[in-house]
This record gives sequence, structure tokens and C-alpha cells, in this order.
Amino acid sequence: MICTIIYMEFYHITLPGSSRGRYIPVKERDFAAQLAQKDYDLKITELIKREIVTLEKYLQQTEHGQSIKALYESLCPTRRSLIEPVTLSDEQYAERWKKQMLQAAGEGMPFAEDSQKYYTANGERVRSKSEVIIADTLLRNGVPYCYEVPLKLKRRGALGYKGGGKND
Repeated sequence: MICTIIYMEFYHITLPGSSRGRYIPVKERDFAAQLAQKDYDLKITELIKREIVTLEKYLQQTEHGQSIKALYESLCPTRRSLIEPVTLSDEQYAERWKKQMLQAAGEGMPFAEDSQKYYTANGERVRSKSEVIIADTLLRNGVPYCYEVPLKLKRRGALGYKGGGKND
């Protein structure tokens, strides 16, 4: 059996460009760690500064990330109707999401016959005053929502759930 023992030695170099420095004894290992961390921190700070400059240049060249959107919006409406854009406007995304939700929605839980009737400004029946306030606030702020869309889970396995274990 061969056993190799490697000893690490650390030196504190105080003159830039020099290869000579003061030996750091084992009992001052924390000092060596502090020096190594300081060197790393300085290098990472410079790297991050360069990346920030690169990102700022990118944002200037792309009109703060809006150039793709601006290209589509610069087209006449007739031409836009013929094109599937690579990105959607917030309105287009919200409309597509709501359409998908409504298609998948089906029926929510039925209301009890003796329950209070609360209606939103949109004419939807909800279960409480709090839900009226929430729905009306979302509507007023242009946030799309669907009320009580049933959650459909795919079931699998003996325990009746879709898990991430090694036996799934």
C-alpha cells in the first residue's frame, strides 16, 4: 500500500508581480483563507462589472428589450393579422391564456340553493363579498382571471399520485 501525503503551503505576496512572499504558517490558515476570498471577491467584482457593461450595451442596442415587440407593432394591422409573432403582447398573452382556461374550465362547484347571491361587475356569480372585491379589482386593473376553474390532476401509480421517486 502506497500512501502519499501532500502538504499545502501558503505565501502572502505583498509586492505586485513578485513571486516571493511571507510564509503563512498552518496556525494562520484563516488568514490565508481571508486572502484567497479577498482575491476571489476582487476578480468576481471585475467580472460582474464587465457583464453589467455588456448588458447595458445590449439594452441600448435593443431599445431595452423592446425592439422585437416594436418590429411587430410597426407593421400595419392587416399584415399583423397574417403573422404569428415570436412574442406576444401582454394583451395577446392574457387573451390566449383566458381562452385556454375557459376551454378547459368545465363546471365549477355548484352553488348551494340557500347561499347568498353575490355578483361581480362582470356579471359572474361568486361565493362571497371578498371574492366580489377581488374579481372587481382584477377586472378594473385589466388582469385576466377565471373563476373556480377545476384543477385536474393526472393520477398514476399504486398510491394514486404522480411522484418523482425512484419507483415511479
